[in-house]
Amino acid sequence: MISQDITNLRKELNKISEEKETAFEKKEDLKKTVFDQIKNVKDLIKKNTDLRNSLNQTRQQRDSLNSKTKYLVESIKKLNEQNKDSLSKLKSVNLSLLRNKLNKLETRLETEALKFEKERQLTEEIKKIKKILKEFKVVEDLSKEIKTLSKTIDDTKRQADNFHKRIQELNQEINVNYSKIKEISNNLMEVKRNQEQSFAEFISQKQKFSEIANQLASKLSDLREHSIKVNEEKKKINEIKDKRKHDILEEKQRSIELKLKSGKKITTEDLLVLREDL
Repeated sequence: MISQDITNLRKELNKISEEKETAFEKKEDLKKTVFDQIKNVKDLIKKNTDLRNSLNQTRQQRDSLNSKTKYLVESIKKLNEQNKDSLSKLKSVNLSLLRNKLNKLETRLETEALKFEKERQLTEEIKKIKKILKEFKVVEDLSKEIKTLSKTIDDTKRQADNFHKRIQELNQEINVNYSKIKEISNNLMEVKRNQEQSFAEFISQKQKFSEIANQLASKLSDLREHSIKVNEEKKKINEIKDKRKHDILEEKQRSIELKLKSGKKITTEDLLVLREDL
């Protein structure tokens, strides 16, 4: 009975040991999963922090370009107003004819011997023509400046649009990472619950293992005590048998000795008894 109990306890102990190891391995696997997921969350948080820094810098650059564009637009409006006034005054003037006239007047003034009054008139007319040409030069310079500003405004708007697109991309990437963080966090809670369950299962199996091991140790102790008792009983029985056999043999030997003394015939059985004694 004790032997069967020990066999059953050993089987149960091996089974519990396997279940305990399985629970431990599962707990360790989940522990690694938790560690990896926490690392992923930290990496995503750091990545989002870097993205937000980049986002703030990009916004500042975009806002700076938008302010610059606004200033340039106001500037070009003023230049256009100035140019408009100048152009309205010079609208009826033929610049080519005016320059030819200036050349002729200057040539005449230098080559002809003119009376004082005529020379004064030519000089005054030359001054007027040069003043008009100077105003034309101002208009030309304004037109060039307006053209340059227009190109600068287009370039600035294009840069601002590129920064705005980059801002949208950064926002989208931040939102994607946030969704990943939320998903991992939710999954992490489930993994931690499973980890706690596996750990509780491991502790339970460990306790069962200890209990069964104690029971097995107790049974093995009982078996050893029982074996000692059995061996002692066997020894006593053998001693009793040996003593009884010895007594019987001695009795037979005495009987044979009496036969020999009385001159009676001894039998084969008597000879065997004597031989056994030898």
